Amino acid sequence: MNEHQIAPGIYPGLGMTEYHNWKLDKSDLRKGPASCSMLKSFAKNPKEWSMAPDFQPTKAMATGSFFDAAITDPDTLAEFLPVAPAPLAPCVISPYDSYRSKEAKGWREDAVTAGKRPLKQDERDAEIVAYSEAVEAHGIKHAAKTKLAADARHAVYSHSVAGAILENADFQVGIVGEVPGGIPAKCLIDILPRDDSPDAESIVDFKTISTGLDDESIRKAIGKFGYHWQAAFYVSLTNKAYEAIGSKRQIKSFIFIFQDPATLEVRVIRLADRAIEDGTRAVKNALIEFAECAANGISSRYADKMDVLELMPFHADADNQEVEIEAEGMQ
Repeated sequence: MNEHQIAPGIYPGLGMTEYHNWKLDKSDLRKGPASCSMLKSFAKNPKEWSMAPDFQPTKAMATGSFFDAAITDPDTLAEFLPVAPAPLAPCVISPYDSYRSKEAKGWREDAVTAGKRPLKQDERDAEIVAYSEAVEAHGIKHAAKTKLAADARHAVYSHSVAGAILENADFQVGIVGEVPGGIPAKCLIDILPRDDSPDAESIVDFKTISTGLDDESIRKAIGKFGYHWQAAFYVSLTNKAYEAIGSKRQIKSFIFIFQDPATLEVRVIRLADRAIEDGTRAVKNALIEFAECAANGISSRYADKMDVLELMPFHADADNQEVEIEAEGMQ
């Protein structure tokens, strides 16, 4: 167990910082922890994943994290607000309008040698103007984001279904257990309804979605970002954690609270059992490969031989269509 590893169990209010401090050691996968986001990246290409630099969140992810904090962890919201401009650094004002003369140059050199920051009056005036503008801009941005967070939170809590779930739930719940192969694993649940909640058999996750709240847009987002993987991974790991602590509670379903960051509209979706089953199969296959790599090291998926590749009808048709389009363009 490394210095940041967490014992198996359920940890309400664990917090993002402590959760993320326990990082995967790519040099020894057996130490874990496996996580859903890591597993999805690993499954695409283990070799490429092992060589990739540390993950950097995208702008869309940063937006999602801001809204997530507004809804589930408002105490951390300050981390997502604009940073105030640094105060103006002290300086000494030059008695000279320029540094052309020998005396002026000598004065400036003496000031620098003494560890001071020499500025002409016009330079200091320009600094003050720029600083004042930056402070004003920061105030406007800070107020706008603070209001956006409050409006987003109000919209979610005012939704009859979402609000009822949130009123009787724990937030930012850390789950720690093991996946097949005895590898430590973790997940961080946005919203976990309490034992006496009508939704006690569900895990709830908050998501922002900018492409629309209609069925097709949500289906595409689930497929594109592997939310069904997340549902399967979270449900399985949470149930294992409950077993580890001797609890009889079992999670059987996964609920999403989707919010459009532009309109702040809210839609609550329970993922169909079949979708979770699809995610379970995908996660299981990825975990099998992960366990093999943990035991034997990561190697290329592609055998040291020549393969024969057939085109599927769709690929062949698409190629013909492109040729026809090019031919039409030449006429």
